[in-house]
This record gives sequence, C-alpha cells and structure tokens, in this order.
Amino acid sequence: MKIFYHKNYNAAKHESDTTRKSEHIAKYLGFENMTSPDYLLGVTSCTILDIHDSTYVDSVYRGTNMDLAESQGFDWDAGLGVSAKWSTAGMLAACDYALINKTIAGTLSTGLHHAKYYHGEGYCTFNGLVAAAHNYYKTRDICILDFDAHCGGGTVSMLNLLGMADKVSQYDICTSDYDEYIPDENHQIISVSNDRQYMEAVHTVLNEKVDWNNVGLILYNAGTDPYPTVRHETLYKRDRMVFNECIRNNVPCAFTIAGGYTWSQSMDSLVQSHVNTVRAAETAVNRQKVS
Repeated sequence: MKIFYHKNYNAAKHESDTTRKSEHIAKYLGFENMTSPDYLLGVTSCTILDIHDSTYVDSVYRGTNMDLAESQGFDWDAGLGVSAKWSTAGMLAACDYALINKTIAGTLSTGLHHAKYYHGEGYCTFNGLVAAAHNYYKTRDICILDFDAHCGGGTVSMLNLLGMADKVSQYDICTSDYDEYIPDENHQIISVSNDRQYMEAVHTVLNEKVDWNNVGLILYNAGTDPYPTVRHETLYKRDRMVFNECIRNNVPCAFTIAGGYTWSQSMDSLVQSHVNTVRAAETAVNRQKVS
C-alpha cells in the first residue's frame, strides 16, 4: 500500500501538531516506506489556483496580505506555502494511485477541510479534499467521508461555490459543531457524543448513506480528534469498517490523517492513533490481494 509523504509537509516554521505530526508518523512507519508526491507538484499548483482565490493563494506563498496568509491561524513564513502545496500534492497522489490500482492509498497530509475559497480557517490552509474532488469529479461521482471531530463546512461551501456539489456528496460524523453547514440530501452532519452513538453513525453512513453502486472514489478524512470523547479503540474499529467496505464494494479510496492533537494525550499516543488508521488500511489491502 502506498503512503505519500515528504519532509516539505513540515516546511512551515510554525510549531503545532498540524505542522509537525506527519514527520513523527512517518518516522514511526519508516521514512523508507514513504512515497514522495513530487511528480504531481505541477498539477497541484494549477489545481490550487483553480479552487482558491488567487489573491489568497499569492498571500500564502508570498505573504502579500498577512491577514489572509495567517487566516488559518499560523504565523506566516515562506515555508507555509511550501507545506500547503506539498500536502495538497499528497492528497492528489493518493487519489491517483488508488484510482489506477483500484485500491486504497493514503497521505500524511493534514489541515484541509476548514479552508474556504477566499481564506484559510481552523488550521487549514488549502482544501486538499476539494482539490482532489475537483480533479476527478467530471468523470465519476465522489463521496467524502469526513470523520474528523469537527464539521467540514469549508469543503461544502467550496463544493457549492465551484459548482461541484451535485457530483460530490459528503457525510460528517462530528463530536463538535465547529464549522457546521446547512445540510441537504447529499451533504449531511451526524452529531454524536459517545462511543455507541459514534459506531451507530458509522454504520448508518456506510450502509444507508453511501451509494456504493454509483460512487467512483471515496475521499476519507480520517480524523482521530474525536478522542477523548470517543476511544482510540472505537476509532480503529471505524477505520477498519470504512476500508473494508471500500474493498468489498471495489471502490478506490484515498485517505488523509486529518485532526488529532496533543492537548488531550502525548505525542506518542497521537502518533499511534494515526498509525492505527494506516494499519487498518494495510489490513484491508492485504485482504484484497488474497481475495
């Protein structure tokens, strides 16, 4: 299974879990086991300009408007744009590999789903989920499973603004109402507050909401920040369910690690929670190989 990562994911000088944890995860998994998304950097640059306002993009890259450059909540430096572009490239590369090989692939990108068209928000600079959807929605229906603790309102707002909402569905399972949006038939929020409700919601989304007969690509925003409201063991079970359903229905899946923070746990615990997602994907892919 391919996991995409490059040291430039961590190019921003700003110190936070979002800007640093991917390096810790890659080190745990083995840098030699990571794949660089560098071959898609050119495509990524064009895609970012397709999905975000050019004034905002220029501000992130060059600091021309500091209010915009720091709108996601980070102190600006030139490395911020590098990090955001490489992280977006990782999401596109995971999609590319998953679609070509009809399998699951992932990226250690994080900080995607709150970013809006005109600015960043909630530690998210460029919206890599929208970037991925933009590059593939014309040839297939796409479903975003946003299982971060927070709602993916940035993504939904951009899908609507860019005219993609009819081809890209989204289902959020949230333990927080941050960045909530007005739901419709294809973009829905399920709010939960404990493990039992969480697993019931996962079952509902996978078995009643996702149109497996027609969806051509799953984008999985695999947040671990529902912890501590939801136990790590439950989140691992969630990941196994998602990946197993993708394999069972022969639908390619590209996942990213999304939210997870050290305010409620150690860095070792945080890393392990994201590694659990990778291991769940590996298990599903290995099952696919022998079936």
